[in-house]
Amino acid sequence: MAQTHIFTGNGGTSDWFTAENWDVNSVPQSNSQVNIPDGFFVTISTSEAAVESIELEGTAELELTNNLTITGEMIIPFLGQLTYISGVISGGAIENEGTLRVMQNNAKSCTNLTITNNGLIEVLDTGIWRLNGTTVITNGPEGIFRMKGVGSVIKNSGTAVFYNEGLIQKSLHTADHAASYLILTIENHGVIRTDENTTLLILSQQAALTNFHNGVIEGNGIYDITAPFVNTGTIAPGGEFVGNLEVVNSFDFPSEAVLEIDIEGAEEGAYDHLYITGFPDLNGTIEVNVSDYLELDDEFTILTTNAISSCNLPAEVYALYDHHYYIFDVDCNTESVTLKVTDIAVLNNEDFLKDAISFTPYPNPADDFFYISLNFSETLLVSETGFTIQLFNSLGQKIHGIEHLSKGITKVERGNLLDGVYLLQLESNNKVIARSKLILH
Repeated sequence: MAQTHIFTGNGGTSDWFTAENWDVNSVPQSNSQVNIPDGFFVTISTSEAAVESIELEGTAELELTNNLTITGEMIIPFLGQLTYISGVISGGAIENEGTLRVMQNNAKSCTNLTITNNGLIEVLDTGIWRLNGTTVITNGPEGIFRMKGVGSVIKNSGTAVFYNEGLIQKSLHTADHAASYLILTIENHGVIRTDENTTLLILSQQAALTNFHNGVIEGNGIYDITAPFVNTGTIAPGGEFVGNLEVVNSFDFPSEAVLEIDIEGAEEGAYDHLYITGFPDLNGTIEVNVSDYLELDDEFTILTTNAISSCNLPAEVYALYDHHYYIFDVDCNTESVTLKVTDIAVLNNEDFLKDAISFTPYPNPADDFFYISLNFSETLLVSETGFTIQLFNSLGQKIHGIEHLSKGITKVERGNLLDGVYLLQLESNNKVIARSKLILH
């Protein structure tokens, strides 16, 4: 039968193994459900611990320098913290909404553990963090997995895997250009980012990096990829801001992939640049975001490499800025890709754009699914990936979005949408282009 242990600190220390520190005057056992209240700092250091579950409350912190076995789960709240310095964590699960700090160059490993992170996991100058057995790390949509300084996370044995829906970030800890290693299977549906003067190495033929269609690989640092790399998502030098990104060794850019380029001006350093050490096949598309006025014949070298093996990029790409539609020729040279402004269309008013677009949901009313018909004049020079649809309920709350909408017919599943009247809003470059009502019953 499970027994509850509540930490009181009445023993006068932070030691887990001091019986007087617990409300029942005994040390937790393998069937114990442990509660560490707000404000307490507890250490597991002098011996191994085994419990059914651990719940931290408020700002409680647990420091681990010895082995811990969990058959149930550990819960880390928003302000709570687990500081993992050394030892083996086995079995069970960790649900982190707060901070899990993996630090110091001591031996540490996890075996058959499930870690779900919607807070912060910080890997700080940690040496090697080994994952064994069926260990799984899931970085949720709100999760940040940040690697600072020198360190690595590796699959030591078994089938360890990393699922990312949030942010994996390699950031600078000191002034040194320190590298971090990820040597395990990574499935990316979120963002992987390298900051300036950092290197993230994704290694091993026994692992793999898959960047799915909703995944983004971005930053101003270096990716050194020797693991098999499958990319159907987005590569974005700089990320949110203009920058330079370097990819060494493996680079995959099939027809489904997107290279996202930000242009803030025509001078060097005012637009994104991708360096590839290797001999890439370039078969994807290019999306251009412009945030300043450009001139005819402005040129932008957006990619350089040792040599391009093959190039099947689009011949032209388009961008919109302040009623100016820019058309760029795409020029694949032996060792580079260049964009050149070859035409500019200026729209005098938004009615021109609205009148040139056909936007219709049908059937209307709809049941389990509906279609969206989108068509527009080719003379607009609008990128077909530049449209977004936002869906609002009768209270004006945004409840669904469809990005990168293409010209033609798009099927939309109803999913969990309730009966009622909805507003569909067509947008391009953060401007509302058209609206239409849809009834679901």
